[in-house]
Formats: sequence, C-alpha cells, structure tokens
Amino acid sequence: MSNCTFEKLPDGRWSCPVCGFQTKQVFDTAPRRNCTKRGLGDVVADCLKAVGVTKRRVSRLFRRRCGCGERQSTLNKLGAKVSQLFSGSGKPG
Repeated sequence: MSNCTFEKLPDGRWSCPVCGFQTKQVFDTAPRRNCTKRGLGDVVADCLKAVGVTKRRVSRLFRRRCGCGERQSTLNKLGAKVSQLFSGSGKPG
C-alpha cells in the first residue's frame, strides 16, 4: 500500500487521482493518507515482479535507472481517469 498522491483542487481541497479520496476541509499542505485502491500501475508492477522482472534487474540490464516508479505512477493516474470516465462519474482531469 502506498501513500495517496494528492493534487490541489481550485477550491483549496486536495484530491487523490488514484483512489478518488477528497478532503472535506481546506489545508495548506497535502495530507498524508494510505491509498485504499490499487491502481493499474500497481497491478502491472506486481505482475512483472511475479515473473522475475524487478527494478534491480531492469537497471542492471540497461545500465541506467529504470524509471519504474514514474511509469507506475503514470499508469495509476491513467487507470484512475479511465475508470472515472467509464463509471460515469464525470469527465477525467
């Protein structure tokens, strides 16, 4: 389980695009909270790890930083937007 990746809303509240949680109050800084919903990036990372594709192996193979964390975060955000679009709860982003 990872922390929510909060984005500030225009009204001063905070929202996590991964799990959809929104604060009810206005805060100056993003709150800390564990994400309750696993995103697409988390699922892909777990599947790759299950077949032996790890961050360490990718880094050693390509001899540079793998960028897996950023890719996982991007897939989590994309999955949340696609899910929101198909659930009928409004337009993504």
